[in-house]
Amino acid sequence: MTAKHTPGPWHWFTHSPTVVFIDEGDGIVGIAWTGDPDGTETPLEEEIANARLIAAAPEMLEALKSIIRMVEVGERDTDVLRLAWASVDKAEGRTDA
Repeated sequence: MTAKHTPGPWHWFTHSPTVVFIDEGDGIVGIAWTGDPDGTETPLEEEIANARLIAAAPEMLEALKSIIRMVEVGERDTDVLRLAWASVDKAEGRTDA
């Protein structure tokens, strides 16, 4: 099955103290707001963490597919494991690559 989402890689950046964008290079694929509809504010740090997780989604999906294929054939591929850890590191803010 072919993916229907915007292909990665995605990156995040802050637009203002209240808006965080997720960008794929040619356009915006997501926006995180720091204000909630009920008037409460979500801390910017939490919104940035959310944006990192969203931006890592394409890499995490590819890593998961690779791990599933690896397990199905009973192999251990260190390149696949590196890909998986790289996507986790991106999601958790240790790298933006």
